[in-house]
Amino acid sequence: MRGIDHIVFLTILSERMILSYKNKILTLSALCGALLIAFILTIVFDPENSAARGAFWTALDPKFKDKVNLIRLDGEDKVQLIRNNGRWFVNFEDSLYPARQNKVDDMINVLSRRGSYPVRSRSEVAQEKLMLTEAEAQRIIINDGDDNTLLDVLVGAPDATLKEIYIRLSGNKEIRSGKDVFSPLFVSRQGWYDLRLFPDHEAEGLTVSSVQRVVAQPPALEVLNASIDGEDASSIPIAEAYTLIRDGNGWKLEDSGEIMDSLAVEAYIRRIIDFEANDFTSALRANDPAFTQPSASSGRLVLETGDGKRRIITIGPVFADKYGAAVSGSPYVYLLADWQLARLFDKLPLATK
Repeated sequence: MRGIDHIVFLTILSERMILSYKNKILTLSALCGALLIAFILTIVFDPENSAARGAFWTALDPKFKDKVNLIRLDGEDKVQLIRNNGRWFVNFEDSLYPARQNKVDDMINVLSRRGSYPVRSRSEVAQEKLMLTEAEAQRIIINDGDDNTLLDVLVGAPDATLKEIYIRLSGNKEIRSGKDVFSPLFVSRQGWYDLRLFPDHEAEGLTVSSVQRVVAQPPALEVLNASIDGEDASSIPIAEAYTLIRDGNGWKLEDSGEIMDSLAVEAYIRRIIDFEANDFTSALRANDPAFTQPSASSGRLVLETGDGKRRIITIGPVFADKYGAAVSGSPYVYLLADWQLARLFDKLPLATK
């Protein structure tokens, strides 16, 4: 009997131990569940975490990217960009000049990109210290075609690292800071101009291989001498007049038949096709007689292509210590510095093999 009692005793003890173990497991599970719920609630309702989520911010709502029609950049140099017939122009003195299309598109993409810009302050005192008042801040204003404001952001001072910038939406007290993608947008007006003499050369079929004849007639020295504050124009390294014609796979001088360095000639033609001026001017017009009826002393550069078309660059009057230049088929007058003029009428193509 004692053996049986001993077995019964051990069985009861084992069952109680198992029950106690299960109770502990249930208790620990309940405790872990409670802690997990508390942790989740802490994350959800923690003010600092909410602020972190609010740090992700976009200046321009991406859904408005295709609706942008006007951009104002009010910095040291005030620039206004206008979309007209799908192309961007710089509006200056009531005249529209071609803008760098890719540069404007890149700006819109940057302003539409989501980034970390946490709120740093809401005080008016901070606005003054960080140059975010209406009077001191630089400003970017973007409108759609109906003149609705899509973005109006004030750009203030950089932070101590000079890598981040303080910004504030107009009419909003929240001051944010983040990666400085704004300051690089406030460049001079010339920085937005597309100053290429042949901006659509690819679409128009103007390529190095399409050019069959080049006529270079540099401006006369008396024209140059009337220019840059009395400087001696003879110091500008300009070649004599010449005409180059394509001869099979090479080039030669039209008058003498002298064989030319083909690589040098084609590099020169490529330079002309890709040439960029210094500025535009509204003081001169492309239909002025100085360009439409140039004198013998005026400079001319002609590119003739195989389809019979002629692209003509005419050097006209001097304005603001720069040489005026007009391009056939273009309504704009460009300004060239003396070194740019020298690059147009370079001696390089005359180097023989």
